[in-house]
Amino acid sequence: MPRLSNSQVHYAVVVEPEMFCDHCGHGLDAESRYCSHCGHAVTPETRPEKSSRLDPATLLAAIALGLLLLMALTGPEAFSPEPAPISAPLVP
Repeated sequence: MPRLSNSQVHYAVVVEPEMFCDHCGHGLDAESRYCSHCGHAVTPETRPEKSSRLDPATLLAAIALGLLLLMALTGPEAFSPEPAPISAPLVP
């Protein structure tokens, strides 16, 4: 078997189609308006727009994590109630 130099080696990149024809099932390019196999018009995929708003569970988890971090950095003394001052000495 003959050896090939780097200039003679070619790589093939296999790309799976993202869309398929609704009529014949043939793979389509993302920009295709018509199927190259059967000629049927391609209906654009309807994808829901991603919301830029945070999911409520993620927001709640971020707030809880922030509070825990604040408590860890300031120490438990900052969040515990102070005892009431004693105004008179205790008599046994």
